[in-house]
Amino acid sequence: MLFGMTTAANIELSKDTELVIELEGIRKERAALYYFVDHQHRLLFWVHEFEHKKLLGHIKGVQNKSHIKHRLETQYWTHCELYPHGRPIAQEDLESLKGTLIHANAEAITSDTSLAPFDVDELGRMLDLVDRMQEGAKEGQPEMVWVIARLMRMFSHAKFVNFYGQIGARLNADKSVYAEPEEDSRASRLLDVFDLVLFGSASAHFKALKGIWVDHTVNFPRWKGFINKLLAEWNSFTIYSTVMLAVDEQAAVIAIYLSLICIVGSLIVSVLLVGQVRGQEGESAKGAADFMKRMTQSMLGLEALAIMQSVPYALLIWGMLFFVLALGFVIFGSPHRATTIAIVSPGWVVITFLSMWPLWGSQHHRTKVYEWWKKIVEKLPFNHPKQPPPLPTISSQP
Repeated sequence: MLFGMTTAANIELSKDTELVIELEGIRKERAALYYFVDHQHRLLFWVHEFEHKKLLGHIKGVQNKSHIKHRLETQYWTHCELYPHGRPIAQEDLESLKGTLIHANAEAITSDTSLAPFDVDELGRMLDLVDRMQEGAKEGQPEMVWVIARLMRMFSHAKFVNFYGQIGARLNADKSVYAEPEEDSRASRLLDVFDLVLFGSASAHFKALKGIWVDHTVNFPRWKGFINKLLAEWNSFTIYSTVMLAVDEQAAVIAIYLSLICIVGSLIVSVLLVGQVRGQEGESAKGAADFMKRMTQSMLGLEALAIMQSVPYALLIWGMLFFVLALGFVIFGSPHRATTIAIVSPGWVVITFLSMWPLWGSQHHRTKVYEWWKKIVEKLPFNHPKQPPPLPTISSQP
């Protein structure tokens, strides 16, 4: 019946055209699903009307047929991956895959924002695999065909997501292909407020997250680097927190209680966050995207996730500050106050200066401080005097 419909629709089928039929449902509610596979043009098609937007997923702005073709090629190679038997790979496909791997390898080596879906080591191993299995793939060995089809599917999908060959294609992994949306003023104000108590770490995490979660997609090599960095950071916080707990026993009572609360809070949040993201560095790109969707479903989205990830760092800093305060109470509240102050004060000033020097020496932190003050001053009522009404214009009549 379906082949008859192709004849009625004047669709010329090549000799290697395949028809795939799948039964869905149970018993009386079963439905037959199908698609045709054209191996000559490497695409799927239907004889009934089909809403092509179903194939596009969450990718918006797809209009040109040349762009849709990358998606159809992804589906074609998925079909070959599922059914690799009796399907020799053409030499031109092998050469195309090798060229793609070489290009992706060079881009990953020379760019920090590479669009390649794999890192340099993985791309090198893939290129070696393709060289070894060329003969087997051309002969149609199922195992070799499966590997080639999977690699072709992944790179076809990357081309589709990044608008390969289209006007306004993505050139860097941290850039969007769409016009930048207007910044949510409520979320921006929330970050400004939390930056004051989180020592600017909320904005830093938000910027890092925006470079990872772009257009609701994840570049997997950048994702792995981001997760490994987070794990190393939070694991170090747990070590610092443990050391601070061991040191804090001889300080002044009230300040030490505050210090202990912050340190324990940093330790608990670090452990919880490590448990939450552990294993994500080994997930697939789809798993990473699902994780980010799940974590950004709140009303504030990325901002809330950035604030959550910056809490361990901020609590640890607050714990250290309260510890220094408690130490100050002990030193300057001693019975021999004058002698203690005379001996300790110079060292206290020098250590404070040396501790703040790296922070102030960083251009990034200086810029952040200036931005904070600018935002605070701009919101003061006296900084925005009312403008006098414009003078009426007098038009001369002829």
